[in-house]
Amino acid sequence: MGLQRLGLVIVILLVTLLAACAGPGSESDPATGTTAATECPSALTYDRGLCVADGDEAQRAAELIRSAYVDGRMGALIVGAWRGDQPVVTGALGDSMTGVPATLDMHHRIGNVSAPFITTLFMQLVDEGVLSLDDRLSQWFPEVPGSEGVTLADLTRSMSGYRHHPATKGFLKAFYADPFREWNPARLIDYGTKGGPEFPPGTDWNFSDTNMLLLGEVITKETGTSAHELITRRLIEPLGLDNTTSPTTAQQEPPVLHGFTDERGVWEDSTFWNPSWVPYGGDMASNQEDVASWLRTVASGDLLTEESFKEFMAPATVGFGPNTKNLYYAMGFGVTNGWVFCNPSLQGYSAAAGSNAGQDVTIVSYATRRKDADQDARPEQAMFVELGELLAPTQPPKVPLGN
Repeated sequence: MGLQRLGLVIVILLVTLLAACAGPGSESDPATGTTAATECPSALTYDRGLCVADGDEAQRAAELIRSAYVDGRMGALIVGAWRGDQPVVTGALGDSMTGVPATLDMHHRIGNVSAPFITTLFMQLVDEGVLSLDDRLSQWFPEVPGSEGVTLADLTRSMSGYRHHPATKGFLKAFYADPFREWNPARLIDYGTKGGPEFPPGTDWNFSDTNMLLLGEVITKETGTSAHELITRRLIEPLGLDNTTSPTTAQQEPPVLHGFTDERGVWEDSTFWNPSWVPYGGDMASNQEDVASWLRTVASGDLLTEESFKEFMAPATVGFGPNTKNLYYAMGFGVTNGWVFCNPSLQGYSAAAGSNAGQDVTIVSYATRRKDADQDARPEQAMFVELGELLAPTQPPKVPLGN
């Protein structure tokens, strides 16, 4: 998966790795996992790279994780499962770079886990009367083809008909020529909206990061404040997400989990490729604890009014594209059997992360791939489903295991 393969299994995906023989992620036993006993949360015990709670369930979860790490040929895996805010199992297996062990506190791009930040901010502004679901995009972007027929609700649900700009030929050619360039949002919008919507807005569905980009720019224009700044001020800081950043550059706070990819025809470190190509839909960075805390908060509905949260989670896309009642795209994230779910894949990282408020269970896994692994496989997604079946057997996630 990478920019070229960015399809959606209801939310973006990601790819990675580390070299097999001459790099991180060798065929060693996962007992070489590097989570130190001193790093384990209280009440958890260190066991072969993982911090594990007492009891058979936690032990089974740990064995499932170790098997997925080995069988999936992952270069590194940072993973955790929680009941409420209490961890059942957490840990880091493998290497970030050659000779540099992955650790629980490492930061990384979080992919489309970024999208609920911009849609939550939008719905807060709806609650405050600043914006409306029925507002037309043409109010802020009259020059964008077809904008008079596109509502802001269409943008939140990827029902505008605009193309996924990272998959357009023009963008891919320019991006791969220089993955470190700073992208102008207007240029990205041009790639995604040229020729207008591919179907009448609101009548079909296709995943497109162009939607989140446009939504963020609408918020910026309407409020006179950068949407990135508003996300930081209204969400990141009040929620105490101290390891989460809404960046304007490629910088990430150390320590950093490195991602690798072969998208440009050579195995290379893609960690510091400039994320400005995917504003509001994948550019943010965080760590495992913050991602888990954020998804629990999203699933709880605590940030919105009851009416807006119902709209936030509504199955409005069911029956369009691949969306079904078992797995559909809500406002910037998937919903599967009561789970808020994201499976991003970009710049050498792939993940499966979700939270079920009714079951009070949260699972977060971010992985990189070995060079000799199947770069399109999603072993962390299969692991997420198995962990969900173990920890929430009465309401497990129903996620397709294909790409």
